Amino acid sequence: MKLFEYALHFDMLGDRNSCSKTDPDATFMHMKYDYYNHTNVFKPGYNVQVGVSDGFIRNIYVSSDCSDIQTYIPFMEKYKLMYGKLPLKTPADAGYGSYDNYMYCRENGIELFMKYPGYYEESKKTNDKNRFRASHFERTEDGGYICPAGHEFEVDKVTTDTRGV
Repeated sequence: MKLFEYALHFDMLGDRNSCSKTDPDATFMHMKYDYYNHTNVFKPGYNVQVGVSDGFIRNIYVSSDCSDIQTYIPFMEKYKLMYGKLPLKTPADAGYGSYDNYMYCRENGIELFMKYPGYYEESKKTNDKNRFRASHFERTEDGGYICPAGHEFEVDKVTTDTRGV
């Protein structure tokens, strides 16, 4: 019986890693703490994307994806289906930054106004705790790196992550 119950739960999950028993389409997401009801911060919910232009709502996309990275391309495809073309610019925060989303913008002629995931980390001021992070290293002319203490490093191997999400 337990194996049958687990099989039903795996069917409900699909490609997600969580769902609610009361609403199988919802995904457990990290929500803000409710001070009045003292409820847990993980609640079943939906990810709602809203596209606004000149004060008008142009597009709405609701999904059970718990992160914004996976919602950008379906949101844009829905926009294209409704209006017959894609917008020229789509400003988005670092939550949307991924290789797949950048390539989608490039392939469809969308000007990139999307920050990458490490943007906020790199913009932090340098202090004793973070001064030796890779974002604070300087590049040399031959492609090497110089750490904040002045030591030069050779690049052993360069890789590009194209796995996407």
